[in-house]
Amino acid sequence: DDITKSLEAGAFWDAHLKEAFDQTPADGWAIDLGANIGFFSLYFAERFERVVAVEAHPDTARLLYQNVMVNGQGGKVLVITAAAYDRHTTLELATSKVHGWLEDERSFLDTDSVLHSAGFSFVEDPSQQHHLHEIRVPTVVLDEIIPESAPIRLLKVDVQGAALRALHGCDRILARC
Repeated sequence: DDITKSLEAGAFWDAHLKEAFDQTPADGWAIDLGANIGFFSLYFAERFERVVAVEAHPDTARLLYQNVMVNGQGGKVLVITAAAYDRHTTLELATSKVHGWLEDERSFLDTDSVLHSAGFSFVEDPSQQHHLHEIRVPTVVLDEIIPESAPIRLLKVDVQGAALRALHGCDRILARC
């Protein structure tokens, strides 16, 4: 797909994002919520003093950490394996079965039938969590771990529908920065 081709070429697939990132003052920290394997985290590490990269999926977070280390940014990028959220709990990463998606190219999401439409990627309610093929992840409240003195200049959020919860966990950061 286009994103994979861009990643393989080391290029941005959304040029407007790069322009916005490059216009951000680099005299502080960047936070990458939903860091995936670290494409943006590594780009931010070239510009910012410190990067906090948060990735919920444990396997993807391991790849993120390896990517950070292989690229010599271990001292600059802090990798957190958790879901950015507004409180401490444990979430289940929602599978296609939770959403009712088919597992082929004809799949589509019927948002009217999704039980947790505020966060398509997580299931919080234990009664709705499935016990087959489960991946449970802890949450992290960024307001509690980012030092008050840290000048946050950039906050990138790509958390698959859970942005509001993630941003509420950054209320103090957003208010001061």
